[in-house]
Amino acid sequence: MVQQSPDRTERVTAPDPSVSIVLPTFNGARYVRESIDSCLGQTHTDLELIVVDDGSTDETPRILSAYTDPRMTVVRQAQNRGLPEALNAGFQRSRGEYLTWTSDDNRFAAEAIAEMQRALDDQPDVGLVYAGYWIIDATGRITGARDVEPPESLSDHDCVGYCFLYRRSVQEVIGWYNPEARLAEDYEYWLRIAQRFRLARIEKRLYYGRRHPASLTDRLGWFPAARAAEHVKLRLGLIDAHQHRTALASIDICEAFENHRAGRLTRVRRCVLSGVRKDPSHLRNRGVLSILLESLIGTTLRESLRRVTGRPPGVTNATSERRHPGP
Repeated sequence: MVQQSPDRTERVTAPDPSVSIVLPTFNGARYVRESIDSCLGQTHTDLELIVVDDGSTDETPRILSAYTDPRMTVVRQAQNRGLPEALNAGFQRSRGEYLTWTSDDNRFAAEAIAEMQRALDDQPDVGLVYAGYWIIDATGRITGARDVEPPESLSDHDCVGYCFLYRRSVQEVIGWYNPEARLAEDYEYWLRIAQRFRLARIEKRLYYGRRHPASLTDRLGWFPAARAAEHVKLRLGLIDAHQHRTALASIDICEAFENHRAGRLTRVRRCVLSGVRKDPSHLRNRGVLSILLESLIGTTLRESLRRVTGRPPGVTNATSERRHPGP
């Protein structure tokens, strides 16, 4: 049945499933088939897949329309609203007892949902479980792996990652994803869950997370997401204002070193000055002073000084650069 509206929903009725998977996509034509097929190909078949097309302008609508599996629903949003809103649109239509979501360029291992649901069934006091994942490149080749860290790590960084499953009863208490937490909407949600429910890890790799030039992580880099995560921790009361400034300063300094490696001296200067304004203690680091001086005087004068003195200004020996904080 097709319901005509500004946000048109195509839905095929099916018995209530035990698991709901939401898959938001925006211009995801290149990989979305792999992602969908990994959901519909689960060994645990009692599930529904809700694909939220968040205003795609590429071939994504045509690809989605070719699927006839009755477990799959397509929600079409006329305009791109962003990830938190797409997730909320999907979960508002979900019916499963257990909930998860995935990205349009990643994929589940075939046994992922079965393993995670079993873990929740075996631990009634746990609200969310999460597992490790393989890292793949644009072609699907495995290039690395991430194993799970303990839930205690969540207060420092997102240890939940890509592969997770939580109970509907958790969602009923925690509510929806926060549109004000962009770039950290998942981390913010896990932190809210951890304040009310127990988390548990599954020490297996049950997912394939893709790194490619068009991915959000590769397009924006680590630093905007890291800053968003610190803002989330401040809003939730997990850190105070001083800790927040200190964390942001460290991110600024890390970004300065990355820009230095890339030869972007104007950005080096901007990042270092931003960092030391927040936390002046970074001025005691000779590596920081060295790259700041280079950004101020330029590479030509630096090379002249190197030829005269045998070392760059601000660096006293060959090992000092190994001591500075870098990402």
